[in-house]
Amino acid sequence: MNFYMRERERACRMLEEEGSTKKVVVRLRKEQPELTLATVAHMIGLSPERVRQILKAEGMPTKAVRPPKEGQNDGE
Repeated sequence: MNFYMRERERACRMLEEEGSTKKVVVRLRKEQPELTLATVAHMIGLSPERVRQILKAEGMPTKAVRPPKEGQNDGE
């Protein structure tokens, strides 16, 4: 099973638990800030624009956070 299928299944379980797409969008952003709006949207069946609107309304970042490249340290 590939990454996207696993993540989509996880998002479906989260939707069942949370009962709200807004709560799932917020939870995904907190738990996996590296996911793009398009990826989150695909996982839960929304448009990337709707995901952006939800995050903005909740005061959360709308841009994905890129993890540091391997071997890169924090500016030292």
